[in-house]
Amino acid sequence: MRPTSSSLIQNDPKLSNDPRLLGELTDLLGNELDQDESPDLTRYVALTLGGFQTLEARSRDGRPVDPLVTLSRALEKKQPASVRIAAAMSLAKHAARLDGALQDPGAVQALGQAADDPEVELRQVAVYSLGFFGGDDAAAILRAHLKDVDCYVRYNAAVALGRRGDVEARGVFREMLSPADLNKMVSIASPTEKHNKIEAIEIEALQSLQTSIDHRAGALARSLQPDIDNLSKSGLISVRNKAQSILKSLPSSP
Repeated sequence: MRPTSSSLIQNDPKLSNDPRLLGELTDLLGNELDQDESPDLTRYVALTLGGFQTLEARSRDGRPVDPLVTLSRALEKKQPASVRIAAAMSLAKHAARLDGALQDPGAVQALGQAADDPEVELRQVAVYSLGFFGGDDAAAILRAHLKDVDCYVRYNAAVALGRRGDVEARGVFREMLSPADLNKMVSIASPTEKHNKIEAIEIEALQSLQTSIDHRAGALARSLQPDIDNLSKSGLISVRNKAQSILKSLPSSP
């Protein structure tokens, strides 16, 4: 069958919740992984699976199919990096949609192995994806990557743990909330792009802390109050406003 556009699926509720279509595309991805003949098509199909709003899938003959198992297979080391990245992105979309309720051991293990890969972009996406999975195993992998040599891997791990209020992320958060540290860590030649990247990192860190406060896990945010206070005087309006908002909502005690 011809793959259906991911954007088309995302924008059509009927398609995005169609178990038959998801099942057929899952089978197609499995076949492509077995044949290993067309990496571009394999990547495309892996990305397309992330556009669905369901994990219920049936093959053409009515057999139950598990998209998570097949996407986890697409993360295997023998697959091209582009395919593995696409699979991690689709897993991230499904886990984010389920808001921490997804605790699939196979997917977490596959993402954990990808998070240890020498390919930096793959590590970044794998850790980002793990951040949306629930459970202690995912959290343990995220904590291990707070010390990754790549700053964006560290930041992805910290933001995910920050949403949970995990105080082990405090050190990386201090880096993310420090304009001086970010100026050293972000290596982008264009001054405008570097400025925008730093702003985005600060906002993402602050939003993560706000989420932890909203979930009544404010210990991490309280421990970072001096850093947040410093950003409440930022010359960046978006950062300043977000920091001020967090300070107002910050509980005074556990």
